[in-house]
Amino acid sequence: GAWRDILVPGSSSVDWQRFLDVVRTGHWKYEYQIDGKGCVLPDTVTELADDRSRLLTIGVLASGLNCHLWFDGDVELDFIPTELSCQSDLDALSVFCTHLAAVMGKQVLVTHENSPKEAILSFRPDGRAEYVGEGLSDG
Repeated sequence: GAWRDILVPGSSSVDWQRFLDVVRTGHWKYEYQIDGKGCVLPDTVTELADDRSRLLTIGVLASGLNCHLWFDGDVELDFIPTELSCQSDLDALSVFCTHLAAVMGKQVLVTHENSPKEAILSFRPDGRAEYVGEGLSDG
């Protein structure tokens, strides 16, 4: 089935920097690659301003949450919805999104792939979460 996106709408370069800082806090394991080779996650968002292929995989769910670090738009991660096979998977995703919303000070949405207006879940900076649509899992 189609992937799901995790979005921070209205992201700026300041938000991207916060995102990098959140990842670096150590709450979740992560792997960072440039052009398919393991690298150290950059300290600043300005180090992302080139045409190389970047992939940050954060250790939430079995195969992780993937972010391609195209920092000229909204912070966006994606995941395979069939990996939400039990309550603990949904809990892990919710903890990540709730933490991200609190640190970013912005709403975090889980949406259908490439459909930012088709939110499924919404997480607010105050810790509140809301189920707003269909289709979180294809399983």
